[in-house]
Amino acid sequence: MPAIKPTTFVDFKEVVKKANPPEDELEGSEVALASLSSTEGWLELKKYINNLKTEINSLNKQLMANGAAFEEIGRNAVVSQLASDLLDKIIQKVEDAQEAVDRRRK
Repeated sequence: MPAIKPTTFVDFKEVVKKANPPEDELEGSEVALASLSSTEGWLELKKYINNLKTEINSLNKQLMANGAAFEEIGRNAVVSQLASDLLDKIIQKVEDAQEAVDRRRK
């Protein structure tokens, strides 16, 4: 069995430190996303994302109206829900970054 190197624990401390940054340090990505959230462009993008979600959700209604098989409708429902959830995550990521930046700057 190989011996544990003396630097192993130092390296582990660095990993833990990077995983738990100090509260007062803002990550560059958080600041960038937070600044995006206060622009007109973000409002337009958010509107566009919500329109996409509406269109995705209407696909199943079209399938039902066209007499699609239950399997096809079910498969489409699962894919539609996953796509909608991913789009929600984009919105949530930007809004969470804004909240994190606001909270840390107070």
